[in-house]
Amino acid sequence: MVTLNARVGAVALVLGSCGTAALSFLAPDLTPLRLLSFAVVLLGSWAFADEMGIRKPLNRAGLVAIAFAGLAKTLVLLGADPAVH
Repeated sequence: MVTLNARVGAVALVLGSCGTAALSFLAPDLTPLRLLSFAVVLLGSWAFADEMGIRKPLNRAGLVAIAFAGLAKTLVLLGADPAVH
């Protein structure tokens, strides 16, 4: 049986990934929407890791890697000084 957490995570991953790709190629000036779509991907990743078992070390490592990627993407999208990242 598929849980609500799995369904929400799958839909969030698909919509967030498609949104990120579409906004990256079609509208580079829509930074807030790109950040929102990446936040949806983070939500989907969190739901997926929770469904797979958050106590497993590789699931936690994946969430940490996505958090670092989110921080780096936020710095790039906001145009931070290159010396910062």
